[in-house]
This record gives sequence, structure tokens and C-alpha cells, in this order.
Amino acid sequence: MLSRVSRQSWERLFALVWAALLVNLNLTAALSPLLLALALVAEPTTSWPFFLLLSALCGPALTGAFACFSAPESTSTRRFWSTWRRTALSAATTWLTAAALVAVLVLDARFLLGTRWGPALALFFASATTLVTATALAVLTGLAAGATSPRRLLRPCLVGAARRWWLSLASTTILVTAALFVLAAPLPGLLLAASPLLYAAWTQSRLSSLTAAHPTPAARHR
Repeated sequence: MLSRVSRQSWERLFALVWAALLVNLNLTAALSPLLLALALVAEPTTSWPFFLLLSALCGPALTGAFACFSAPESTSTRRFWSTWRRTALSAATTWLTAAALVAVLVLDARFLLGTRWGPALALFFASATTLVTATALAVLTGLAAGATSPRRLLRPCLVGAARRWWLSLASTTILVTAALFVLAAPLPGLLLAASPLLYAAWTQSRLSSLTAAHPTPAARHR
């Protein structure tokens, strides 16, 4: 009995590791134009508008990964690319909108934090950036689950991100960590660290969106 349980546990662990590896490989393929641009441009920060537009590829890549996370036993590659095709336009639009808002917040913060109002506005910019990022992740999670309209997802995802701010902070921190890994070492970051970090971010976003869609009885009467 013990050997059977142990064997089943090892088989499940191997299946999860294999699924994570496939997700990493599919993410690398989906983001290959962005990786190529990062490799060719010496100073990406000086060409940030170009990379902002090119980052639209991250939207459908994330929905493909999130779809695989929701069903790790299924064929990861087929599920990834079918979700990628289904959500390509809506996910890219969601990502670009959020990226543009975050860019505006960062530029405003850089300008205003050097003034006397800077310390008072620091918390606002940090909170707004976290809210935008967490809402976008929750919308992408909903699109990966089968939703077709980002507009219908926006309000419940925004409410969930604001109400469960600690989950929003966690998912944003994890996503930023994943981005830093990829920017520091694109291929190793995607092939090794992408799945664990994105799975953690997806878990937080899914929990936040679920609590918004199905609030507790106490939350309903507030």
C-alpha cells in the first residue's frame, strides 16, 4: 500500500514537473519576439515605448499559461495554444491598457516624487500601480477560464483587487519578481522560474476574483 501511494505520488509529481516545463517552453515560444528584441537592444529602457507595445505578447501568453495551470493533467501544449488563439486580441488589449496605465503612473511618480508633495503621493502611486496590475491579472485569469469580454470582467475584478488588497499585493509582487528574473536572464528566467512564479500569481488572482464573484455573507451586508 505504501509503495503504491509512493509510486502514485511520484507519478503525479513527475506529471506536474513535466507540465511546468511544457508551460515554460510554450511561454518562451510565445514571447520569442520580445526575447529577441531584448537581446538585440543594448539599453531597453531608452526604447521603452517600443517594448511597451511589444509587451502585448505577454497578455495571451499569460492566459495560455493560466489555462494550463487550471488543468495540469491535460495536454499542456494544445491547451496553451488553443487558449492563446482564443484570447489573443482581448488579452493583448487588456495587457496593453494596464501597461500604459502603469507607465503613466511611473512617469508621473518620477516627476512628482522629487517635489515637496512626493512623500505624500508615494503611497498613492504604489497603491494605484498595485491595483491596476492585480486587476489586469484577474481579468486575464477570467479570460483563461473561458470568459469572452474583458469589459464584463473589469468591475468584479477591480472590486476583488481592492477588497482583497493583500492578495493584490502578493500577485503584483510575484509578477514583478518574474519580470525581473526574465529581464536579468531572459532564457533561464523563462525556462526555470516562469511556471512556479506565474502559478503563484495565478493562484492569488483566482482567489481574489472568486471572492469578488462570490462574496461572503458578511461582505454582502456591508
